[in-house]
Amino acid sequence: MPFISDLSKVDLERVLKKFGFHKLVSFREFPFGIESVNIKVKTESGVFVLKQWADVKQKNIAFELSVMKELREKGFPVPEAFKALNGKQVAEFGGKRFSLFEFMYGRYVKNSKLNKKQLVEIGRTLAEMQLALKGFKPKGESNRKDLVHFDIDHYIIKNAFLTIDKKSLVLLKELEEEVEALEPKIKRFRKRLCEGPVHDDFFGWNIKFRGNKINAILDFGDSCVGAWASDLATMLMHTAQIKNGMSSRRIKLIMQGYEQKIKLNKIEVEALPYLMLHRAIHIPLSEISAILRQPKNKTLYLRWIRKDWKTVKLIKRQIPKIKKTLH
Repeated sequence: MPFISDLSKVDLERVLKKFGFHKLVSFREFPFGIESVNIKVKTESGVFVLKQWADVKQKNIAFELSVMKELREKGFPVPEAFKALNGKQVAEFGGKRFSLFEFMYGRYVKNSKLNKKQLVEIGRTLAEMQLALKGFKPKGESNRKDLVHFDIDHYIIKNAFLTIDKKSLVLLKELEEEVEALEPKIKRFRKRLCEGPVHDDFFGWNIKFRGNKINAILDFGDSCVGAWASDLATMLMHTAQIKNGMSSRRIKLIMQGYEQKIKLNKIEVEALPYLMLHRAIHIPLSEISAILRQPKNKTLYLRWIRKDWKTVKLIKRQIPKIKKTLH
């Protein structure tokens, strides 16, 4: 875990008091999160999620919370962020910032276990979120640009060459070559894609189901103003991926749900395979960026990078198949 909370039970009770809760019954930290820590807390008043904003600026927090609020007010199953006694949704304790959220019930479904109706539901819900946020101007500022800004990619790789061990230089060189080859392909489409506020991480552990319906939409830490097709590509890359490649059946079912609400134009269909490849490339890039910020976790991240680099190669090989499926 890159970020692990060092708060004791007494500390957590003091934080909860800032939100008007006094008796902590039990707590458990969720086993994932790079930029924040999420802790499930049970109080005498109920179950909540306490979020410790570990590596996020205030303007980025404002962006995330405003996107969540907008979707919740439009009927989406997004956790409510409670106000602290100071009247704000963020409270401070020991030099750290915290927010308290409603705990959303439901069932996580492993990617390999998603059924036909759930895949269609995921596609439809993503499109509905994009339409609901169309024209909305979030507060604050996103903690990043959307994925298809290559200046950030080049900056990360350049700095990584100066800091990462020699064993990884070959991988970095290959990554740099992939970015350079992909850049002109995506730039052809870039200005012709629909944009707006997007979740940009809508898959896997960020979704809970009740039956075949989505009952919780979680983790808006990657939300930004970006291309709708890039948001869709992110979800397709993860959700349609199976052990040996990309599943045509899964892509078709997700697209069936998505296009019930949004019909892709010719440019977006053409761009999707390359946006999926860029999302795959972005994962090791984000892990390299994390090494630059958190060098003490270098060994862990390098292990992840080598694993995720295999996914990049897999997606690249699958581009002809993805194109055929989409057409």
